[in-house]
Amino acid sequence: MAVKNILLVEDEEIIGFLHSKQIQSLGEYRTVIVSNSGDYMNQLASKMIDLVLMDVQLGISMSGVELAKKGLAVHSTPIVFVTGDVSSVPESVLQEVEEFKCVVQKPLRKEKIIELFDQFL
Repeated sequence: MAVKNILLVEDEEIIGFLHSKQIQSLGEYRTVIVSNSGDYMNQLASKMIDLVLMDVQLGISMSGVELAKKGLAVHSTPIVFVTGDVSSVPESVLQEVEEFKCVVQKPLRKEKIIELFDQFL
């Protein structure tokens, strides 16, 4: 299996670190953690991202959903929203953009990560 590149967009450093460690423990995955829109857009511009795990409530001027939509103009890749409040992303948002795959509860457990990767990579 070729190495898959996972982009974690997370403004809480410890959460990003924990998710990254869980992903890397699964084997052939490379993770990059970003916490702002500029770094997100730069990573997407590399066109090397296979999946985005996007925090919904970012500590910036736009939500994770808005940032994800903005990023699709640069690189089309599957996006999974990760949040402490799954109801914060209505089903209609997922239906309007093909790349928006699902919303999952934070923090991610290893079993859920495996399930997501099996489904979207």
